[in-house]
Amino acid sequence: MPTVIVLGAIFEPAVTITPVTVLAFIPALAFAAVLRFLVEYILAMVAFWTTRVSAINDLYYVPLFFFSGQLVPLSLLPDTVQLIGLALPFRWMLSFPVEVILGRVQAGDLITGYGAQIGWIAIAMVARVVVWRAGLRRYAAVGA
Repeated sequence: MPTVIVLGAIFEPAVTITPVTVLAFIPALAFAAVLRFLVEYILAMVAFWTTRVSAINDLYYVPLFFFSGQLVPLSLLPDTVQLIGLALPFRWMLSFPVEVILGRVQAGDLITGYGAQIGWIAIAMVARVVVWRAGLRRYAAVGA
């Protein structure tokens, strides 16, 4: 938080949040939260097959960090990388809701973004069921 305050004082960002952007932001944030939960829930189910999931989590968090816009805004990346980012779920977990609240998403793109989030949620829900069923068949308890 101190970094945000210092950078805000230095660069004086002009962010105007309107009631319209807040209304558009609420579903974007809700869809993003559901999507991220489902993806990380699927990752947690890797424990059905292994007791150590740290390397698998790293394989998830590195592209999440890069393609969600946490490292650098996606708009600053080369076009090819941006296209890859659009095809992955990571942008829809963080970058899209941030762009919505900042008012950088047009109405048509907003509907497309919601659709992408809902599509990825549907894919994640199917994957969750598939992984859960496969995991139950292979489950091995660890410990006493």
